[in-house]
Amino acid sequence: MCPLSLESPDKSTEGKENMSEKLDPGKLTPETLALLLTNAGQRLITAEQVRYIAEQGNLLSVDDTINLIQYTAFLAQEANEGKPNE
Repeated sequence: MCPLSLESPDKSTEGKENMSEKLDPGKLTPETLALLLTNAGQRLITAEQVRYIAEQGNLLSVDDTINLIQYTAFLAQEANEGKPNE
């Protein structure tokens, strides 16, 4: 498994996070999470999309960060809504 990087898909340096900085999966900004999801999924995910989902799930912390585990759990719950438990 290859590690996730914060390198922009367009390879530009504008707005790029410090690559030597360790990421805390419990405190990701919507911008950082969008970049990670874009790189992992090979399709564009915007900070606005991440923020919208986080607001729907009441996942934004007071410091405007998102816990990746809670975000993922919310998406999984939404994807399974209405499906019978197996």
